[in-house]
Amino acid sequence: MLPKVSIDSGLGQVVLNLMLNAIQAIESNGTIFLHLENQNDIVVFRIRDTGPGIPEELRDEIFEPFFTTKHTGEGTGLGLSIVRDLVKTQGGSVELKSGNGGAEFCVFLPVYP
Repeated sequence: MLPKVSIDSGLGQVVLNLMLNAIQAIESNGTIFLHLENQNDIVVFRIRDTGPGIPEELRDEIFEPFFTTKHTGEGTGLGLSIVRDLVKTQGGSVELKSGNGGAEFCVFLPVYP
């Protein structure tokens, strides 16, 4: 059993945005993995996909508002900046791990006191 974390309704938006990105990253057949764990009183929520991954030269920009790799009219470029801001308001953080064969977003949330 995982310990409790303090969250608000924004966590649903975090999961939705990360899941939509994972779904859109997989162009045909692929897999999305969800994983929850406790690491030293931090609950870690991971979403990993088997898409092409995020190129290294874009990784510093993906959390910036209005940054998108999608074509005009396909996305606002706000999803990941919203994720980062919502997680930050809960005292947590979000990180990207990406390589050939997928991207993984890790959301770190402190355990509720």
